[in-house]
Amino acid sequence: MPLFSTIDLVALAWFIGAWAIYSAILVLTDGFTEAADPAGQLFGEDRIATFMQQADPGDPGLLSTLVRQVRDFEGGMPPSDDMAAILLSLREGATG
Repeated sequence: MPLFSTIDLVALAWFIGAWAIYSAILVLTDGFTEAADPAGQLFGEDRIATFMQQADPGDPGLLSTLVRQVRDFEGGMPPSDDMAAILLSLREGATG
């Protein structure tokens, strides 16, 4: 089994291209997007996108804040899936 699928490589190329435009890239599992509130509504990609648009990429607590928002959205319901995320951010003035 190959380490990366064609889709993975396309996504990776998109992320590398996006790096030149954006100052942060968030990679996360579906545990974030598929988190459900008590009525069964999913947290979804739109909420993630809105969060990232409003976030300060240099905030060291950014991922903790996102996890807290997802858990608050779940309204005390037990998590239905695990969550994992990596945030890559470009610090202003960073070199090398």
